[in-house]
Amino acid sequence: MPRLVYFLTETMLIGSGIQKKIESQVRSFEKIGYKTRVVNNSDFFTNTVFGKLKSKLDFRNSISEILNFNPEIVYIRYVHIASPFFLSFLKAIKNEGIKIVLEIPTFPYDQEYKSRGALPLTKLFAERLFRNQMERYLDYIATYSDDSRIFGVDTVKIANCASVDKVINDDILVKHKSFNMIAVSSLYPWHGYDLLLNNIKTNIEFLRALNFKLEVVGDGPELPKLKSIALEKNLSDVVNFHGHKNGDELDELYRNISIGVDSLGRSRSDNSTNSSLKSKEYLMHGLPIVKTHQDKDIDKFGSIQLTLDEVNMKEIYHWFISSEYSSKDLNHIARKEFVWDVQLLKIIEALKVEKNVD
Repeated sequence: MPRLVYFLTETMLIGSGIQKKIESQVRSFEKIGYKTRVVNNSDFFTNTVFGKLKSKLDFRNSISEILNFNPEIVYIRYVHIASPFFLSFLKAIKNEGIKIVLEIPTFPYDQEYKSRGALPLTKLFAERLFRNQMERYLDYIATYSDDSRIFGVDTVKIANCASVDKVINDDILVKHKSFNMIAVSSLYPWHGYDLLLNNIKTNIEFLRALNFKLEVVGDGPELPKLKSIALEKNLSDVVNFHGHKNGDELDELYRNISIGVDSLGRSRSDNSTNSSLKSKEYLMHGLPIVKTHQDKDIDKFGSIQLTLDEVNMKEIYHWFISSEYSSKDLNHIARKEFVWDVQLLKIIEALKVEKNVD
């Protein structure tokens, strides 16, 4: 059986959407036919400031573990760590004839650093000095964007997928349910939920008459700001903050929801297109989606694209009550189109074609 290493460089929050995504990808690589091992460079260091710094500079233990496993492919989740040390890591792997695929979760990403402060901007400056040199060692970059080449490397275009496998048999049209929304997020500025709260306030009497509720799920940098807006605008009866949830607790919140809220402020990260993880999970739960960016993978399915960075709750409501989506149909779309087995096979096939050409 061929072998594959899934390589990480940062500790994952247990139960987070990213952790569940990685676990799903690993299972899919194994279903495709690859014996798969996860190697996380951060596991070799202590969870201290010094340990975290050293994990970005020293890849010797990971190189040893990868080479001992003797894989045909190393699949890397890239978190903007290009440096002389990372380039040396790539070179050591490539010198053994191993195929290397780099997954970039969001691209472009430079604008995301604008609101993060001086230290992250310094990290980005350093990363930009070295990222184009990765071209020498990479076979492909896996992207959710529409770019054919990134950093001089050919891409394989894939779609983000739901990390849960849920079957819905409810054939009732979504518009016949209560008008309630859920926003499951890591809560960064580009998610734009401040825009949503402000427009809820603008239309508050209209929404209260509908007994509308917004459930905000997640922790992140924007949470204090969002709570402050909700308090200042007296929205506590329509907006609930739940913090991080997963498993049965998250499923329970989904039970009375009719619409999923994706990113509403993508222009803040200079990115008008995106293939988000959350949108696929909303579909898996049988929910239509509200967003302001383009998503080539789901635009033909149950979603409304609002004007960039503009949110109008009345527009959303009228779209909602005129829709003909059923939870069963949306769930079926997710289970057919947005599963990792289908998407990751695109990468394996691309590597096979390249190998045959050689």
